[in-house]
Amino acid sequence: MAPDWLAGVDEAVERGAVKKADTIEELADMLLLDRDVLVRAVKEYNELCAKGVDEEMSTPYDPTWLHPVQDPPFYGAIVGSQMAKTMCGLRTDERLQVMPARSSTVCTRTRPRPAGCPARRTTAASGTRRCSAA
Repeated sequence: MAPDWLAGVDEAVERGAVKKADTIEELADMLLLDRDVLVRAVKEYNELCAKGVDEEMSTPYDPTWLHPVQDPPFYGAIVGSQMAKTMCGLRTDERLQVMPARSSTVCTRTRPRPAGCPARRTTAASGTRRCSAA
């Protein structure tokens, strides 16, 4: 017997992890989203569903996956992530926007370190050199 995935959604709604609303506008409010932006996104997605072709993705969804968002109730969840630091590569701010570099060198996690990489420590267990420039 297939698992009842909707029961899991109902449990998540009861816990408050998933929001359930009768309108897209109400769902936007519950998720702290701009109503107009969410309504427009749903409208555009539904237009793609009506065409039967996903023109938005570089690798389009299989047309059988395109189901319009039209009948209540509507469900949504706030999903996020946290990034404490990067180990070389692009520097980002607290909103994960790339910041200008102090030099033209982009360090990598390879060994030996690239010229100009200010790597300052080697992890003893792996021997992997990591940049510590902040």
